[in-house]
Amino acid sequence: MGFLENVAIQWLIRRVPELVGLITVTASLIAAIPPEHMATIMAILTGQGGGLTVTALIGLGVWVYAQIISFRQTTKPKQVEQIGGKPVEISSGRKSLVDILAGK
Repeated sequence: MGFLENVAIQWLIRRVPELVGLITVTASLIAAIPPEHMATIMAILTGQGGGLTVTALIGLGVWVYAQIISFRQTTKPKQVEQIGGKPVEISSGRKSLVDILAGK
C-alpha cells in the first residue's frame, strides 16, 4: 500500500473519474453527429477537404454554429418572474423569428 501514499498517484487516481466522463461525453457527441457531417469532418481532418463543395462546408458551419448556440442557451441562467401567480421567463429583449414574422 506504500505506492498509494504517493501524492502523484493519488492525483492520478482522482483524475480517473474526470477522464472517464470526458471520454464518455466525447464518444456520445461523436455518435450523435449525423453521417453526412461526420463524412465532411473526416474529409477535412484527413486533408481531403479540397474536394468538398462550398455547400458542404456551409452546412457543416451552420450545424456547428447551431450546436454552440444551443449549448450557450442551455447553460445560460434563466431569469424568471412571477406574473399573475405563474412563473414567466423574462426575455433577453431579442425577438424570436416567429415574433418577427408575426409582426409582434
